Amino acid sequence: MIDANLQAFLDADVALTAIVGDRIYPRNGMPSAPTYDLVTFEAESHDLPNNFSGNSGFTQSDYLVDAWSESYSSANTLSDAIRTALKNVTGSFGGINVMQVHITTGPIPTFEDSVKAYRVTQIFSIWHSEG
Repeated sequence: MIDANLQAFLDADVALTAIVGDRIYPRNGMPSAPTYDLVTFEAESHDLPNNFSGNSGFTQSDYLVDAWSESYSSANTLSDAIRTALKNVTGSFGGINVMQVHITTGPIPTFEDSVKAYRVTQIFSIWHSEG
């Protein structure tokens, strides 16, 4: 769906890339021995809502976006930068028309023992044209 558009949008955010550089990955593309700080994202759902005359022509895509760091405070700072980058986005999003973006869940901080890093998860709902 819009995975590549989301990655391109995050990659272009100056404040976010000042923290992570080019370390923004689909969740299944996170390196096995990563350099922190980094961001991962994963589609949770893509819903095609209907209106009274059938398909609305819009899609609601929900994404889990995670801030990763070896320190709790850095993970939260990165989470804030992600929220700032995506908050109230409208218009072109890598060629797809975005009507709105809002946070539906989070931030939820956890410690991931398997990689010895803090992760702060947020779920963003992106309403966009089909594409």
